[in-house]
Order: sequence, then C-alpha cells, then structure tokens
Amino acid sequence: MGFFVFLLDFLIQLLSNASILISLFIMAGMMVRKKKTTEIITSIIKTLLGFNLISGSSTFIVGSIIPLNTMTATAFGFTGVVPSNEACYGAAAGQFGTALSGIIIAAMAINIVIAKFTRFSFIYLTGHEMMWVSTCCAFVFSAAGLPLWQIIVAGGLVTGMYMAIFPSLIHKDVCKITGSQEISIAHTGSVLYWVAARFAALVGDPKDSIEDAKIPEGMAFLKDWNVSLSLVMFALYFVVSVVCLIAVPGLVEKAFGEGVNFIIGSINYALQFTTGVFILMAGVRLVVGEIVPSFRGISEKFIPNAVASLDIPIVYPYYPTGTLVGFLCCTVAFILAFFVNIALHNAVPAFPVILPNVINAFYYGATYACVANPNGGKRGVILATLIIGFFTHFAPGFLIWLGGLEVSGTTFGGADTVLIGVILNTLNKFIGNAVFYVIIALFVLVLVFGHRKKDGKKEVE
Repeated sequence: MGFFVFLLDFLIQLLSNASILISLFIMAGMMVRKKKTTEIITSIIKTLLGFNLISGSSTFIVGSIIPLNTMTATAFGFTGVVPSNEACYGAAAGQFGTALSGIIIAAMAINIVIAKFTRFSFIYLTGHEMMWVSTCCAFVFSAAGLPLWQIIVAGGLVTGMYMAIFPSLIHKDVCKITGSQEISIAHTGSVLYWVAARFAALVGDPKDSIEDAKIPEGMAFLKDWNVSLSLVMFALYFVVSVVCLIAVPGLVEKAFGEGVNFIIGSINYALQFTTGVFILMAGVRLVVGEIVPSFRGISEKFIPNAVASLDIPIVYPYYPTGTLVGFLCCTVAFILAFFVNIALHNAVPAFPVILPNVINAFYYGATYACVANPNGGKRGVILATLIIGFFTHFAPGFLIWLGGLEVSGTTFGGADTVLIGVILNTLNKFIGNAVFYVIIALFVLVLVFGHRKKDGKKEVE
C-alpha cells in the first residue's frame, strides 16, 4: 500500500510539472528522430533551463506587482475577491486529495486518446492550467454529491476533453502569429482569446500592425520594449502612489517599506517588472526552440499532425509592442470595470466585488493584443483589449455568483474555468447526479463526430 501511494504521488507530481513533462516529450521526439544521446541531453537541459527562466520570471513579475495591488486594493476600501488559482488548488488538494489526483491522471489519458483518434489532435502541455480545470471539477462534482469513482471519471473526461478541444479554438490565430502550425496555446483564457481575435477582425485592418506604429523621432527610444515597459510601469506606480499619498496617508510606506521614498520605490519596482518580462521571453525562446522539432518527431510517429499546446508567453516575443500596449489597455479596462463592478454589487449584492489585478492585466492583456494584431492590426489591438479586458474583470464574479465556487475568499480567474464551472453547476441544479451520464454521452459524441478523416489531416484548420 505504501509503494502504491508513493507511485501515485510520483505520477501526480510528474504530470503536474510542466518542465519535466515537456522534457519527456522532447526526449521521446528526439529518440524517434534517432538523435545522438549528447543532442538529447543538450535539448533536455536547454528545455529545463528555459522553464526555470519562465518560472523564475514570475518571482520578479509577481513580486513587483504586490505593492501596486496593495495600494489599489486598500485605497478603494473594499474587502473584495482577488482570484487565485493556486489558492483554490491548495484548498482542493486538502479536501479532495484522492479525487483530484485521479482526475489529473485520467485527464492526461483522455487528452491523448482524443488527440490520437479525433481531429482535435492537441496535446495540452501547460500542466498548471490543466490543474485549475481539474480542481474546478473536483469542487463542483463533490458538491453535487457524486461518489468518488464518478467524480474521478467525470472530472477526468471533462478536463481531458477541455485539454484536447479548447486549444483548437485559437490555433489558427496562433499560426498567424508564429508562422507555424505545430504550436497552439494551452491556457484557461482560450474562450476570450478567441473572442478578442474575432472582434479585432471586425473592427481593424490586419495590414496595419501595431508593430509598425509610427513613433516621433524624439521618442524613438520607446521602440525598445524594455525601455517602454520600464517607463510605463514607473508612471503607473508614480500615479497610484501620489493618489494614495493624498487619499490614504501611510499606505504608500506600507506598500514600499518603511523609509523608502515612493519615487525610488516606483523606479525599483518598475525595473523589477521589466526584468521579469525579459527573463520570461528568454525562457520562452529556449523552450519553443527545442519543442518544435521534437514534437514533429512525435507527431510523425505516434499522433499524426499532433499540435503542442503551450502557455501564453510563447506569443509575446512576436509582438513586443503589442504586448506592452495590450497590458496598458487591459489595465485601463480593469480599472473602469472595477467601478462598474461596485455599482453592480450595490444593485445585486450577491454579485461579488472583484479587485483589479495588475498581474492578470499583464498576462491577459498581452495575449489579447497578440491574437488581435494579425486579425485587426493596431485598431483591433486597442479596441479588443479594452473591451474584452473590461469583461474579463467580471469573469471570476460570475463563477462565484452562478457557479457557486468560492474558496476561502477567492476563486478561479480564467474564462474557461468560469465557463466550465457555471455550466457544470447549472447542470447539477437541474438534473442532479444524471450529469455523470451526460458527460459520458458528450465524450462519446466527441469521439464519434470528431473522428479524423482517413487521410489523417486535421479538420480544425
């Protein structure tokens, strides 16, 4: 029994560790292509280094945003909800450890089955994002009173179908960005990324790229996104600090630290944020450079036309200006949405107040801009990021209000998780435990109607 527990724990950690998981895929791809052992070792190490850079970048990015979040949240005087996927997962691991473990393992198997036998040939390689959907299923199905084995089976089927199908929504848009059909995005914001791309196509011109935006000669230094991002973050910190100094004396010192001048603090945290983004992009280039050729080997041998689905930062290096503009526009959208959220809460108290989160504004805003640019150019980037970013702020509120999922004062933030949580919770209310059989029927439909043509070509293109 002890060995079984050890093995199960090992498999869970293995499947939830994105760097090791992708390294194994890369190793398999290199072996299929009959590469030398030294080349395989080199590729694996470069991949692990790339993921360490990506992981390490979050320390800089998140750490540099904390004082800003502290000032904005406290200054407005609300005890609102700050969405935290990690906090929800931690609570689920404590409450539904066995169920959650089973869901994660089952989901990976279902993803491979669907990718192998249907046109949805996408392998979901963002382990932590897959875990958010798994966690959502564990909460909802446990609350519905399903027995353990049904929770595992239903949760595994829902998460596995999600992992194979949702990356197909934005595959064409990612192809336009990268110029390759071998990569898609695996992230719980897929639905709104698709909406942003379609909206941009309606309002903009793809020929008028955000990267071609004309900048006055005296401001040519802004073309360097490292400089631009540093200045933007400094301005953001400076303005928020001044407002807080007027409205809530003492709050700025609490955010920056005792004795730290707010101007010096603004400079330091602005540079820290830019450093994090620079490290992130360096890591992305390393990972993508290794995974594309390796995945080609796997797809040719085992899963014809398989597409590697990775985390959202893979698209940022293609549009550095768009990444910056998207972040700014989404930040503005979040602030505007926050004030509307307050009014909505006053009218409908059951709808929670979601506090603006600058970290989400960066990641979501940057991705909205990247998928919008090849579809709608500069105008598409600005309008799509502002409007879709505005609605993004409310997504966690709907998960609490309609999905019934709030854990220790927090909830999930991704639109995909919200959509799945609300649908499952609604089904539970209307049909009860019969939701288990509905999910099995849905899986069968995916296999039957999603069956790949005999020539093996994907139909999602």
